[in-house]
Amino acid sequence: MALFSIALMLATVMLYYPVHSYPFCDLDDVGYVYNNPRVGPLDWPAIKWAFTHPFILNYDPLTLIAHSVNVQLFQQDSGAHHEVNVVLHAINAVLVFWVLVLATGFMGRSLMVAALFALHPMNVENVAWISELKTLLSTAFFLLALGAYGWYARNPKWQRMMLVTLFFGLGLMAKPQVITLPFVLLLWDYWPLQRFSPGRRKPSGVPRSPETSASPGFVSLLKEKIPLFVVAAVDAALTIIAARKTSTESWPYTLSIRLGNGILSYGRYLVKALWPAHLALMYPHPGFSLRWSHVAFSFVCLAAITGFVITQRQHRFLVVGWLWFLGTMVPTIGIIQIDLPAMADRYAYVPFIGLFVMACWGAAELAGHWSLPKFVLPVTSCALLLALAATTYRQIGYWRDNIILWTHSVEVTGHNYVAHLRLSDIYREKLQREKALEELYLADRDKPEDLGIELDIAFLEHWRKHLPQAMVYYQKVLANSKDDAVKAQVLANMGHIYGDLGDVVRAKECYVASTRLHSPSLPPTPAAINWQGDWWNDVGRLIRERFHSWEHRQ
Repeated sequence: MALFSIALMLATVMLYYPVHSYPFCDLDDVGYVYNNPRVGPLDWPAIKWAFTHPFILNYDPLTLIAHSVNVQLFQQDSGAHHEVNVVLHAINAVLVFWVLVLATGFMGRSLMVAALFALHPMNVENVAWISELKTLLSTAFFLLALGAYGWYARNPKWQRMMLVTLFFGLGLMAKPQVITLPFVLLLWDYWPLQRFSPGRRKPSGVPRSPETSASPGFVSLLKEKIPLFVVAAVDAALTIIAARKTSTESWPYTLSIRLGNGILSYGRYLVKALWPAHLALMYPHPGFSLRWSHVAFSFVCLAAITGFVITQRQHRFLVVGWLWFLGTMVPTIGIIQIDLPAMADRYAYVPFIGLFVMACWGAAELAGHWSLPKFVLPVTSCALLLALAATTYRQIGYWRDNIILWTHSVEVTGHNYVAHLRLSDIYREKLQREKALEELYLADRDKPEDLGIELDIAFLEHWRKHLPQAMVYYQKVLANSKDDAVKAQVLANMGHIYGDLGDVVRAKECYVASTRLHSPSLPPTPAAINWQGDWWNDVGRLIRERFHSWEHRQ
């Protein structure tokens, strides 16, 4: 086992070696690492804050502490932060291998599951994106809890269950996604531990232990996991509170749309597990344009697979692997919509382990049933792993630059306003305003009537001195915005345009309206205002300074 573990780690580290020279991603890394005043020197006040405050929509203090440790060790060296992710992914692959070997006794099948986990392209996002340290950490504790539970099952003692609970709690404090662990442990009881089967026998290949206890009933198995359910309930409450405190977004999608998108996403995940192509950082949510015929087809496929595995109950790994995939995906399938994407590669990190178990155990069983030569399975497995590694290496390359990353997302997803907005921001930072404006128009095409996009277009058109076009977009924002600060800015800029066009009367009207939004106590009509006095000159000067200061920032 040690030699296989070393080989697994080396293969993973070598495959992901290029990321040590990659930059931070412009999405989330700014909040998690390099522009967060809470991520820095790790002292007692910082630790106390981490455990008493929400952090970017979640309650995950361990993630905040881990990023602080990395910053303290490596400062803003993005390569070193990437290397931490690579090492954690390699450790997780070894943990998958060890947990399966100790639970089932099958080394070859367990090694293949771990290798698929290590090399599958869907996991690139979790490794190449520094912000996903949270997923890697939470999964490590999830797997440690699963391994500790196997130790507990051999001789159930409360001290051993407390160790499982401790690992579970640490995993939740890294990322709430692992909240499904109690459900996974019940599946683990069914197979490979087979703890609630009458006349239970050890799975072939598992060494017998004098510690093995009698088979408890299902109710007893639920009762023993009460500490885990309590921890899960507390974390769920903290996560809901954190999301409400740190998010002001209101999502317009109805429950039926969210359910439909979830069913469709399950099908899309299955396709990407079998054929990992067209992977992107952002898959836009279809919203009200969801195609219900696609949803129906996905539902039929899911129901057919579920019916098949139920009829194959003599092969318990099929039931466990399939329900593992369905169940662990529930927190991120989008029924509770707290994020932009319809789905995300990073959400498949733990759920795909179930599919890998189904594939590896199923292939081994079929090879035995068909009496295939012994070399067929190893040779086929190696060929598959090489193909996956090549695809993964290519996918890793898209993360070497933010422009390449977002351009690839546009190429594989089509209409993707989020990717266009990110590209626009990048080009503006590089002072390539013409390209930034092109991306904004594409974002406006993909998400029409978005006031933020239209305001940015107006700003950039104003900067280019395309005054009529800028005025069109300013008027759109003014007509639809409910934010007085935004309206004041728009009116001020409209006044600036009218002034440049020589329409003094309209310019004065816009300036006065803008100022009144900032100071409602001003006279209600412009008649009482001395347009030639110092007050008017000061207003004009301040408004123009505001515009020019924005222009300079851009």
